[in-house]
Amino acid sequence: MKLLIDSNYLAHRAFFVTGDLSYKEQKTGVIFTFLMQCLKLAKRFDTTDFIFCWDSKKSYRKILYPEYKSNRRKELSEDEKKKYQMAYNQFDLLKNEALFNLGFSNVFYRIGYEADDIIAVITKKYNEDRVVIVSSDNDLYQLLTNNVRVFDIKKKELFTRQDFINRYDINPNQWAMAKSISGCNTDGVKGIRGISDPGHNERSKVFLYLKGKLQGKLFKDIDCFAGQQLINRNRQLIDLPLVWKDEIDIELKENSLTKKKFIDVFSQYDFRSCLDNLKQWEIFF
Repeated sequence: MKLLIDSNYLAHRAFFVTGDLSYKEQKTGVIFTFLMQCLKLAKRFDTTDFIFCWDSKKSYRKILYPEYKSNRRKELSEDEKKKYQMAYNQFDLLKNEALFNLGFSNVFYRIGYEADDIIAVITKKYNEDRVVIVSSDNDLYQLLTNNVRVFDIKKKELFTRQDFINRYDINPNQWAMAKSISGCNTDGVKGIRGISDPGHNERSKVFLYLKGKLQGKLFKDIDCFAGQQLINRNRQLIDLPLVWKDEIDIELKENSLTKKKFIDVFSQYDFRSCLDNLKQWEIFF
């Protein structure tokens, strides 16, 4: 089984739940908590076949739609800016050094793309493999198949294709259209006025439209020329993977996880509790 990790999600979660851990004046709490979450996932799913997918700082989606994720931007105090920068420095250490040094061979990011795009490419290229996507991003529901599930580590919820159908009464391959009509509150993508985001409202009228049961003004707003233009623009943002001039090409490799590599990394960051309890990490090597 492959675990596809939405690594920015896992790293942000580590940032918000970690203690103020540091070593030689370098903050290490995000790295420590990120790895501890990976240990829990390895035990939960009995696999060490981890594939780490990271967001790019540059976004092609913002070129297509400058307001993309603008709703997430807020003014930060100097103290908040400092804390976030220390966290992002640890994101970079995980992405560029620590995971590779542990022996993980599949750590991916592509300029202009999000982790979601990389995850989508892998699920479609390796569609015969059993896959669990670790993320809280419901955009990824469009990737659900009999072989692909989504696990939210915060809710401890494993979501299957059948779970999706039971909840929303549509197929996963209709999810991108549903979100394109309604817009996406999380990403600040505007949809048809009066149609709520199905990710936040399971009774959204978008489901009636997809079943051919919606009538009246909302139906006309969706089906008119302006409505279809808006929906087509949103499909560019929401469909996975993003279609751009350069396609994402991913080749998976075998990991080379060893006890020595884990000891070296734990020693480098002074993770004494990991060194003292090395036996719990044996699943990796």
